[in-house]
Amino acid sequence: MVLWDSSLDRAPLSKMDVAARLLKLRLILAETRAPADLENAFRLAAKQKPQALLVMQSPTLDAGKDQILALGAEYRLPVIAVFASFTADGALLSYGPNAHDLVARSAVYVDKVLQGTKPGDLPIQRPTKFDLVVNSRTAKALGLTIRPSVMLRADEVIQ
Repeated sequence: MVLWDSSLDRAPLSKMDVAARLLKLRLILAETRAPADLENAFRLAAKQKPQALLVMQSPTLDAGKDQILALGAEYRLPVIAVFASFTADGALLSYGPNAHDLVARSAVYVDKVLQGTKPGDLPIQRPTKFDLVVNSRTAKALGLTIRPSVMLRADEVIQ
C-alpha cells in the first residue's frame, strides 16, 4: 500500500507502478489530501489486505506522522518511509536522503546567495547521502524478522 498526497505530482507513482509490475507486486494506492483523510484511506486500503505501507514524502503526510504510525500499528501494517524521523518514532524502516546532509548543503547555497549569486545561476543538487534505518522494536512488535543482511547494511538500528 502506498500512502500518497494526491495534491502532488503523480510522476513518482507511474515509476512505482512499473517497478511493482516488474517485481510481480500488487500496488495499492491510498490517496489523501489532508490528515483528516488518513483514517478513511487506511480503512479503504485495508480491505485489500496490504502487506506493508510506504509513506510517500509530503508536508501533509509529515504533519500526519503520529496518526499514520498509530494507524499502521492498529492495522498491523509495517510502515516504511523516506526520512529517518518516521523510523525513530515507530516506523519499521526508512530509506532516503540524510536530512542533516541536506540542511548542511543548503547552508552553502544560502551563503552563496547572500554573497550575491543569483539563485537561478546555482545548479540543482540531488541528495548524495542516503540512510537505511531499521527499528527492531517495531519489527518485534509486529512479529517480523529482519534479515541479517539488511541489519548489516543499516546505517542505524533502533533498539
